[in-house]
Amino acid sequence: MTIQTDRSISYFGLWAVLIALTAFGGSISAQSRQGGSRGVTVYADPNFSGQNVSFRNDMPNLGSAGWNDKISSIRIPSGETWEMCQDVDYRNHCQVLSGDVVDLRGMGWNDRISSLRRVDRVRQWGGTFDTRIGITVYADPNFKGQSASFGDDTPNVDRLNDKISSIRIPNGEAWEVCQDTDYRNRCQVLSDDVADLRSMGWNDRISSLRRIHNGRRAGGAFENRINGITLYADPNFSGQSASFRDDMPDLVSSGWNDKISSIRIPSGETWEVCQDVDYRNHCQVLSGDVADLRGMGWNDRISSLRSVNSSRYRERLSEAVFQDNVEQSLLFYDRGGFTGASTIVTGRSSNVGWSARQGSVQLRGGGSWELCDSSGRCATITQDVAEVSRLGLNGRITSARIVETSQYRRDR
Repeated sequence: MTIQTDRSISYFGLWAVLIALTAFGGSISAQSRQGGSRGVTVYADPNFSGQNVSFRNDMPNLGSAGWNDKISSIRIPSGETWEMCQDVDYRNHCQVLSGDVVDLRGMGWNDRISSLRRVDRVRQWGGTFDTRIGITVYADPNFKGQSASFGDDTPNVDRLNDKISSIRIPNGEAWEVCQDTDYRNRCQVLSDDVADLRSMGWNDRISSLRRIHNGRRAGGAFENRINGITLYADPNFSGQSASFRDDMPDLVSSGWNDKISSIRIPSGETWEVCQDVDYRNHCQVLSGDVADLRGMGWNDRISSLRSVNSSRYRERLSEAVFQDNVEQSLLFYDRGGFTGASTIVTGRSSNVGWSARQGSVQLRGGGSWELCDSSGRCATITQDVAEVSRLGLNGRITSARIVETSQYRRDR
């Protein structure tokens, strides 16, 4: 009986052990499954010490957990990436981390974190990662050194002002970076990673940045919705690009002299591009996009540009009448009211090839000009003509010549 009882107990004990092992094994298996998403662990003190807590899910407001602005070190499991931000709801400055940080004071982030979230990274060709959360900037070339990520417009990058040497931009996004705060001074639109900003003359020069809200056009190009002219190094709005809101009398200083192959101009704006610095030599007025400057004979030939819409441009034209040293010229537009595509005529020109039935013409530098058409009929102009059709010429204007100088007009 005792033996039977012992055997019963033994059987019972065996089954208990098996059940316990199964349960324990299941626990191990569950832990193993969770191992890839254990989450971030934050500590109140440096060196992973002091009060701590782990988060597996996104935390848009650490205040709800009592951890707002209280984090001094962080552990992140291998294979995970987390974004931490200084304000709730992932606003203000953000930083992407894929490893432990023993002391946040070294990054200027001690007791400054108010929200954090997991970043789902997608491995791309070449072994690089796309964070999918916006632009990421780095203090050193080749995406090294201190870094920060921005998902929203940032008029002042604050502690990273003039300290950015490389940039990552997720596929499908475009960002504008500017040399001064509040998107002033020279700006550049980027739609791809830049491993070394020194190659663009932008190293340690960025003070503000913002996302370009755009729509794709044919061929995958982006339509820029910001004010100002955007230049591209390659045709079809591709390659390196830069945007300018202010007049640029010399593109050499910006690294864009004779390097422009396509141009975008926002609706309602008009810009003049010229082949020499200080708006000299041949100039062309554009009021729309040009996908390939080769078709106009202007590829890699632009050295200066300026906005025609600005009052400064009109003032310069008016002042030019009283300046002896300003080269006299005519600016022909293919539409009335000084709009549309244009071409410039200087001195004595033949084969102007401009329609006399439409368009308009501006005088630059004063003087009187004689315009003649293909039938030999001529007309003399001494001021801007908003509608060329009113001159009584037919067909095409084939020649233009100066018949009176601005000096002669003043002497009279």
